[in-house]
Amino acid sequence: MGIFSFFNKSNKMDRDEILKVIYQAVDLKRAGKFNQANKIYIDLDKANPNNPTILKSWAKIIVCLGDYTVAVDKYNQAITFYELQGNDG
Repeated sequence: MGIFSFFNKSNKMDRDEILKVIYQAVDLKRAGKFNQANKIYIDLDKANPNNPTILKSWAKIIVCLGDYTVAVDKYNQAITFYELQGNDG
């Protein structure tokens, strides 16, 4: 099942749908397929911008790709959006 099967007509995904796709990306990460996992997060972020759960998980993939500056940026974005939502992160 591809990522795009989870998108509804508004291109927004609910929390459960997002988590299903994140689990697919985690499986790819475990298999060492970091570039494929990264592509999933790029699509997730386009459909669900500023989602702290996506940003935090995506940062982990970016670390595996060795781009630590971008990973830190994604973590910081996640923290910012968690705080804006009134969460502790």
